[in-house]
Amino acid sequence: TIQDTAIFKIVDRSLSRSLLKEGDLFDMENLEQERIRINNSLRNRGYYTFSKEYVYFKADTTLNSNQVDLFLDLYPPRDSIPYSQYKINKVTVISGYDYNTPLNRFLRRADSTEYKGITIIRGRDNFLRSSAIARRNYLRNDRRYSDYAFSATYEAFSNLNTIKQTNITLTPIYTDSINLLDATIVLSPANEHWFRASLEGTNSAGDIGIAPSVAYQHQNIFNGGEQFSIKLKGAYEFVGGNKNTDLLNDNYYEYGIDFGLT
Repeated sequence: TIQDTAIFKIVDRSLSRSLLKEGDLFDMENLEQERIRINNSLRNRGYYTFSKEYVYFKADTTLNSNQVDLFLDLYPPRDSIPYSQYKINKVTVISGYDYNTPLNRFLRRADSTEYKGITIIRGRDNFLRSSAIARRNYLRNDRRYSDYAFSATYEAFSNLNTIKQTNITLTPIYTDSINLLDATIVLSPANEHWFRASLEGTNSAGDIGIAPSVAYQHQNIFNGGEQFSIKLKGAYEFVGGNKNTDLLNDNYYEYGIDFGLT
């Protein structure tokens, strides 16, 4: 019984995925999950301010036959403002910002560039290439807002080991014709350099040895989240024998080097 025709069409088209089927047992948990499903469906189609709390069911049990008729409706919008769809307006990425530095100081020294509809603000060091940033951004200019695009953008940046923290802020802009959202993505860098040294003891059939190794990794060698690693490793084994054996000639050692680029 939804009066808003735009929302009605979206909900109506998604009924094939509804959790409520005629003949099923009445279950409050199913009603709650259906509210969540409808909320997700609408928020992925631009309804940024929508919430499942706006969805409610009316239950008619007057049939006197252990049956319930359900009616789905929405509470009136707050402040009598119709439920509205939002489009992404301006996307700004602040790349390489350290939260230990005041933002205004960072911006005074920063450079700005436009790349594929994204305004990229970065400090003196080229923390991430513009192409690497654009490839991980799903909040596209002039497209409807979507929770899925928001989550995918956050996950794509957060999965980079070179990024310590990702923060996405959405700012509504209200106009007479359409509601817009400005998106600001702040990328805080992690430590680029990673170093580890280890020393292990070995025992092979009673022969004692040692195995030292040194490893280094660069988390962002080409400014695109690429990881370069190098590992130096060695091993030395003291082989046992009788007293007349030249043990020094029977000892074994090995060494090697590993490279990796991800």
